[in-house]
Amino acid sequence: MSGRIVIVEDDRSMAEMLEADLRLRGFVTVWCPTAEAALAQWQHDDFDVVLTDLKLPGLHGLDLCERIVVNRPDIPVVVITAFGSMETAMAAIRAGAYDFVNKPVDMDALALVLERAVRHRALQDKVKTLSEALAQSQGFAELVGDSPPMQHLYQQLARVAASDAAVLITGEEVERRYIHHVLRAVGGNKTLAARILGFDRKTLYRKLAQYGLEAQDEG
Repeated sequence: MSGRIVIVEDDRSMAEMLEADLRLRGFVTVWCPTAEAALAQWQHDDFDVVLTDLKLPGLHGLDLCERIVVNRPDIPVVVITAFGSMETAMAAIRAGAYDFVNKPVDMDALALVLERAVRHRALQDKVKTLSEALAQSQGFAELVGDSPPMQHLYQQLARVAASDAAVLITGEEVERRYIHHVLRAVGGNKTLAARILGFDRKTLYRKLAQYGLEAQDEG
């Protein structure tokens, strides 16, 4: 599993243990000893998930979570909490955390949580990219703004984005659903669908066959 993880942990030995294990599992890791360092990190770098302890010098882990949710809602935050501290775990979820893991950290369980979070981030990016492509499409006024086809497609995308990525997604499934929803929104017009999706018609037909989507009339 690949994914860029920022580890916010003031305990150097704990951070090194997390980094060593996650790197063996294919993750790319960056260590920040404070919440302030993590906030500065995202100003000049990009990452998929923030993994943070709660008790940090300076800014608390919950405060870090809240700031990330406000400023970068596309980045999932996974919080490490003390064993048996359900109240703290719930506080993390209320602060906007994607998920939490208890101490002592079960690395297999943590890896699964991070994999889901990375997939969730990837899905958010895909939804954003497609939505922007649809909004910027030129020359098809009937599909812009508040038209019923566009609103239907946006609603479909919103439902996909809100779904649990662990249950929902492989990369191919995401693409298959996008193609299906776009085709429905444009009434089966494959020329228009290909333009919105960024494909040429040949590629679109190949993907229709690949995903078992029935060809639709041009409309």
